[in-house]
Amino acid sequence: MKKFKKYIVFSLVSLLVISCGNNLVHEDSVDMKSAKMIFEGKVYSGEVAETRKGKITNIDVYEDGIKNGFKRYYRDSNEQSDIEINGKTYKISDEPETVVTSTKLEQYFEDGSLKVTGSVRWENNKMIRIGTWTQYDLDGNVKDTKEFDN
Repeated sequence: MKKFKKYIVFSLVSLLVISCGNNLVHEDSVDMKSAKMIFEGKVYSGEVAETRKGKITNIDVYEDGIKNGFKRYYRDSNEQSDIEINGKTYKISDEPETVVTSTKLEQYFEDGSLKVTGSVRWENNKMIRIGTWTQYDLDGNVKDTKEFDN
């Protein structure tokens, strides 16, 4: 088993907008006005994918122009899908390493077992940890818990 990476490389090579029906559209001029995502002149609700070195590394979820979740893919996986965008092929792992919805975060070990879980809230496009967070070992046993203010 490969050693789990403990860092994230945030090198944004390009932004891609995922529109309805999983059609990926390349977008070079995503606009932020009043801290809201604007796409094609309208406040955007949907997903924005970041790519690095030919792989999708992050998919950010926006609702009414405000970021309220993401999926992060920064591990290598034997199971990868190809996604074509404007004639260029990108790789994406079938399972993300971290998934955040508007209310919850789940992070996984490389084998797909749960590593960390907890609740979140969003403030100014930033995720804030709240409530009880639980960390697990590779066998699925609770390793640690931590409380965060609501």
